[in-house]
Amino acid sequence: MCGIVGCINRFVPIDRGMIGEMCRAIRHRGPDDEGIFCSQSMGIGMRRLSIIDIEGGHQPVFNEDSSLAIVYNGEIYNYKELSRELLQKGHHFRSRCDTEVVIHQFEELGVQSPQYLSGMFAYAIWNERTKNLFLARDRLGIKPLYYYFDDERFLFASEIKSLLVKDGVKKNINTKAIWDYLTFRYVPEPDTIWGGIRKLPPAHWLEFNTNSWNFTIQRYWDIPFEPDRGASDSQSEAFYLDEFSNLFEDAVSRHLQADVPVGILLSGGLDSSAVMAAVNKVHSEKIYTFSIGFKDGGEYDELPYSRQAARYLNIEPIEITIDYKDFTDFLPEFVYYTDEPLADLASIPLYYVSKLAAEHVKVVLSGEGSDEVLCGYDFESLYTTLEKNRNKIRLGYFIKKYLLQREASDGYYDFPRSSAIAMSKFFSEEEKRSLFKASNDYETSIKHIMDYYRRVPSVHPMNQILYAASQSWLVEDLLMKADKMTMANSLELRVPFLDYRIVEWAARLPVGMKIGYLQDRLVTKKILRMYAEDKIPQSIIHRPKRGFPVPAYDWLSHEMRPFVSDVLNENSRCLDIFEKDELSSYVQRGTSSDAGVTDKHKLWHLLILELWMQRWLAS
Repeated sequence: MCGIVGCINRFVPIDRGMIGEMCRAIRHRGPDDEGIFCSQSMGIGMRRLSIIDIEGGHQPVFNEDSSLAIVYNGEIYNYKELSRELLQKGHHFRSRCDTEVVIHQFEELGVQSPQYLSGMFAYAIWNERTKNLFLARDRLGIKPLYYYFDDERFLFASEIKSLLVKDGVKKNINTKAIWDYLTFRYVPEPDTIWGGIRKLPPAHWLEFNTNSWNFTIQRYWDIPFEPDRGASDSQSEAFYLDEFSNLFEDAVSRHLQADVPVGILLSGGLDSSAVMAAVNKVHSEKIYTFSIGFKDGGEYDELPYSRQAARYLNIEPIEITIDYKDFTDFLPEFVYYTDEPLADLASIPLYYVSKLAAEHVKVVLSGEGSDEVLCGYDFESLYTTLEKNRNKIRLGYFIKKYLLQREASDGYYDFPRSSAIAMSKFFSEEEKRSLFKASNDYETSIKHIMDYYRRVPSVHPMNQILYAASQSWLVEDLLMKADKMTMANSLELRVPFLDYRIVEWAARLPVGMKIGYLQDRLVTKKILRMYAEDKIPQSIIHRPKRGFPVPAYDWLSHEMRPFVSDVLNENSRCLDIFEKDELSSYVQRGTSSDAGVTDKHKLWHLLILELWMQRWLAS
């Protein structure tokens, strides 16, 4: 696991010192090693967290004749199979690291090479002969990659902060990004909070041509949902369970590949507990689990559940508890590590449990992605509503289209699009217009979600919702916070549920095996609960989904009120963009003793944005 950076100048030689400065800005991503390669007007660099081939994995890595150079961030889980194939084709290796496999795979297949890689990655390959630069990002967006382009330079990096070093990109806030952030609690791709800095979307590659001084971006993979798969299939449940068990355990086994100790971030929920159970089955060495709770205990303390899950397999958990002071003390650093405003409360406990884990291991596995792949969250109620009204919706479609001869959409299959279902919708367009000082003609933020719905084939509505969630919420919230909070502690996070083979298999799985009846009860993630039936406690298998509960919303009305007042006051940086009276009203409503959850959500958005502006816009 590493952080990568690079710069191409159009008119002047590269400044090696600048590449070094870009590397040092993300030293936390790789404290073990640094490598830089410069050639005339181009420079690439990396910071390395040594996981595989600790002695021989120094980067940049070159091919046999040094015409290609790579800097790489990630892990390729099928690199051993690929290396054997490449050796048979005449390639020569100087190391046993996965980075060298990636560069030889590119040498063999060019821009088609990313689709053969199984893993998480963001990498850059410089071609000394053609003077072209090739960037690629993994299928699901587990690893981030940013870039900037103008008439004089092209830059890229694993984190935005590397692009903002001295002589780097000027800090011009993208107010459209703030507009979208208020809706989603994250900045959706391809934009970032800074004007001119963009995210390379998941499952895309970018090729930059120095001769034409332009670049091409292309998608190389998509989730293969099929238009004709519904809620039933001729195969038995036992057949699908056997397929999933074999695939999931193989994915977990591959994700354990490392030359350093590996642990598990254990929340006490179904997903991470299932990962732990699979590790216990395929792994013969000692298992470390890391869990976090809150010192005040009560409904926000997950430790009783994580202990129950770990001790069910005779594992002694390693734990940490935090309190209000720990939480608020970290907020100024939190907005530094995230690069952009990200109003996900669970990020803070994730940072602290990652810090704990980093004292013992270099790699951890977690359960991210299960909900978006296997249909989790609280989708039972939505599914019930859809199925209950299915005949009524279809009848209305039939009457309009065939009896009244009118244009009509199939309400059942178009329900997610027509309802603009999104995992997060907070500020409305009207509320944002009232809050912003300057009038604007920004498109509705929900257009981002609608674009995903337009791309997915016309399959079951639940699959449409999962597709949209996996392209937006999963990438920009869950995986972004996971990458930034773990890497802030020089810890590598792996997510076996997002092994692309599982994602492709689940896309073709009948909906009834993802959300359906189990023991006369409608459940989400049915196939996963079936797998876990004899492997983890029943109380965890059938425990309602909670995410990671955090007491900060309770604190807003009590302990945190003075803190909020100190941050969001008459001198707030937010007032450069927002109306003072409108901002004050959100502070008042969000900190009142009878504040609703929606009011607290919105206040938290504004609080994080202000803290971010104070940190990143300081002179």
